[in-house]
Amino acid sequence: DLVEGAVYGGVRLRPGAAGSILSTDIAELRNRVIQIDASQPRLAAVAAGLLGGEGELLIRLEAAARALTGSSAPLDEEVLRFAEAISSAAALPNAPALAELAEEAGVGVRQLRRRFLRQCGVAPKPFARLRRLREACRTILASRAPNLSQAAVEAGFADQAHMTNEFSRVFGESAGLVITYLATIRHGDFLGHPPARGA
Repeated sequence: DLVEGAVYGGVRLRPGAAGSILSTDIAELRNRVIQIDASQPRLAAVAAGLLGGEGELLIRLEAAARALTGSSAPLDEEVLRFAEAISSAAALPNAPALAELAEEAGVGVRQLRRRFLRQCGVAPKPFARLRRLREACRTILASRAPNLSQAAVEAGFADQAHMTNEFSRVFGESAGLVITYLATIRHGDFLGHPPARGA
């Protein structure tokens, strides 16, 4: 449970890299909270270093990243390339089709979709939807007087109604409520400038 007034942090991994770095099928971890124990010695060591390690948090995070990547499985380059194409703000409306990338990589569409799900935790279409929503949130939060129609188009949605429907579908709340909540969190470099509203 979250505790009011507590400070929480997280580590964001490069899209498509989590499955290799954590050496597990990420789809199995979706919507779950797991207890890190002796059965996951690498993760336990990283968690101990982050929570009780010496020096600034950034130094501990860098050490944790080195520890994880140093013993990770090889990255799936086709999945990484597809995830990065979807994630690129410029490519959101025109991300390459899964069939095109599968053909380029010399693998079947079903195989690439399966590998994508294992590495990213979601299939390509929901991943693209989440990246569009993330871009819309970033655009709206970065603007002091947001134009929702413009934010929707920039994020790759057909129009504002399409975007607001996706907010309701994914978050179970209106776009306004989601943005209001997000505005209470410090986002730092995610927005490209210091957070507004003193958050």
